[in-house]
Amino acid sequence: MNFFFFFLGSLVGGAFISIHSVVAWVPTTGTPLCSRPCIGNNLIPSCYPKSTRLWSTASSSDIVFESFDGTTGVDKKLIQNVSQFMMESFWGVEAGADKYSALLAEQEEDLNERFGEILGRRKLQTQLIVGRTQERMEGSVGVEVALLDLKHDDILSYSQSEKTLNGAVAALGPKERRQYKDCTIVELVAGLPTLGGQYEAVAVLANLCVSSASRGNGVGQKLCKEVESVVKDWGIGKIALKVEAGNTPARNLYTKLGYKEEVSRDDSITIRPDLENGKFQEMPCTMLILTKTLGTS
Repeated sequence: MNFFFFFLGSLVGGAFISIHSVVAWVPTTGTPLCSRPCIGNNLIPSCYPKSTRLWSTASSSDIVFESFDGTTGVDKKLIQNVSQFMMESFWGVEAGADKYSALLAEQEEDLNERFGEILGRRKLQTQLIVGRTQERMEGSVGVEVALLDLKHDDILSYSQSEKTLNGAVAALGPKERRQYKDCTIVELVAGLPTLGGQYEAVAVLANLCVSSASRGNGVGQKLCKEVESVVKDWGIGKIALKVEAGNTPARNLYTKLGYKEEVSRDDSITIRPDLENGKFQEMPCTMLILTKTLGTS
């Protein structure tokens, strides 16, 4: 993909921010395996636009894995269904609970900012992937392009990555811009004078969530493999994610899939649902950054 001209032509437009960052977490109660906010057993219609499908079988149930292009924006109804799924299956907050509506609205806003419908296109690719049977949703995951800060050992948020790239591209003169006209996002970040050696373009896996009914059936692994397929199509060779150090089930899954620990930070922040105030509350934690380098095959 000729990323440079796509990005240059997108310099004017609305920016957006993810309120929850890219955290992989599994509740310690007994709620399903996830990697950020999610929902439970909702029927997802098969008529959503902009999707690709890969049918698979988990246990005795047929599951379809659909990939939706967040770069151009996904259907509002799908955002609502995934938000509800995350509330139940990731956060462990069931519909009807006190302050459920307020928490759901915050979760939905987050997904809308990163994957929802907008005018034009987002400047960096995003993709929302769901797995479902004909009766209910069984899993979901998001993936988006962002910058890995090599100096500070951290992943920039989508909005921070977008702003950093905006500044670097805008600083180029006409002649300088021509030399990047055929660059991919990886080549652009490596080659720009203000970014090369300081940042790396990566795909960030976030919000991996599997319903309790499908845990142990390989649905999480299949979602992660679908992410890898999307990322290869983007021309990016590395996937990164954040996971809490104490989240042993998620860490075991990612280790099994070939992810390696790159960074451990004990000054990080995670979030938990606050049922008394109807908000997501920030809490200190030790956060790990895991990465996986993809093969060329």
